[in-house]
Amino acid sequence: MERVGAARDLVLGYVRALSAIDEAMRVAIPSLERMADVVGLARSRRIRRSDHVGAYSYMVHGAGCRFVSDNDTEVDVDFAVDGSEVFDLWRLRC
Repeated sequence: MERVGAARDLVLGYVRALSAIDEAMRVAIPSLERMADVVGLARSRRIRRSDHVGAYSYMVHGAGCRFVSDNDTEVDVDFAVDGSEVFDLWRLRC
């Protein structure tokens, strides 16, 4: 049961971190309607593929983006065709 609790905490931490990143990106890029738009903006060269925004650095890749906070919290997220965030359990590390 301990492992279930630890996994739950990791998932909830990921969701909280992604929410904080979403908020920071929307403040920095007011035209951002959803997180998935970061990929399109980078592809169209309206923003850099990698940069620093607020307390986060980001790097756009393939179908998603990797974010690293100033305290070294990493969040790597891919986006589905409809713009929803794709959660990959294998990305979580203790």
